Amino acid sequence: MDMPNFSLRSFRLEDLDRISEIESRIAGHPRRGFLSKRFSVVAADPDGFITCAATDGETLVGYGIARLQEGEFGIRGAAAVLDVIGVDPDLQGKGIGTAVISGIDEQMKKRNIGTLRTQVDWGNPAMIGFFSSTG
Repeated sequence: MDMPNFSLRSFRLEDLDRISEIESRIAGHPRRGFLSKRFSVVAADPDGFITCAATDGETLVGYGIARLQEGEFGIRGAAAVLDVIGVDPDLQGKGIGTAVISGIDEQMKKRNIGTLRTQVDWGNPAMIGFFSSTG
């Protein structure tokens, strides 16, 4: 498959179907319920989240959601916590996930947030490697 020519933007409500499709392929089971709840929370409190969607033309190919927290982890000030990140399995390894993290980071800078936290399953070496490579 050719290298995608992608751009970044914030989520739209209509992204839920495509994100659910990608999440199901990544996880091996449906995650629509979780994602529907997350979209509802983001819509109700847009200032409490950062969203980033990578698109190739009109097709969403990657995404991330970070929730903003104040004073968590013993940190003074705000921090972002990455809730969800994903890339279409057919397009992984092409820099899309790194671009999504960079897009979230740019939005964090605009809000004067310097810390991004995440959790990763120790049984998922691919994600450990990804997060290690993104800093």
